[in-house]
Amino acid sequence: MYVVDAVIWGLVAYWGYISWRLSPKRLARRSWRSNVRLHGRHHDQVGPNGVTYTASDGTQVLIPWTAIDDARETKHSFLLIDHRGEVRNSLPKRGLSSPDLIPALRELLNRFIHGQPPATPDSAR
Repeated sequence: MYVVDAVIWGLVAYWGYISWRLSPKRLARRSWRSNVRLHGRHHDQVGPNGVTYTASDGTQVLIPWTAIDDARETKHSFLLIDHRGEVRNSLPKRGLSSPDLIPALRELLNRFIHGQPPATPDSAR
């Protein structure tokens, strides 16, 4: 009987350990430590062709608007979501020169991703 209890508790501890290792926060920390390209300053440029990400080592990656399905806004950033529902890039709000530019960036992303025309004062009613 004690052997069965020990095996069950061992399996519970093992599953807990695996769950802890696969937690999103832990995986994010591990990928941050292992990928030195993420360290340092980077530059995101939003343009008519897409978002150009420039890493601190100078490498550039263009994410075209055709690869983005949605932009989800959080408290600190805009998340660019691809066709599979994964985050392709994050545009931090603190990277803007002024908090007054957040609505303009929101409108720009909606226009480029969804093809919506810019909001006018008459259409806001």
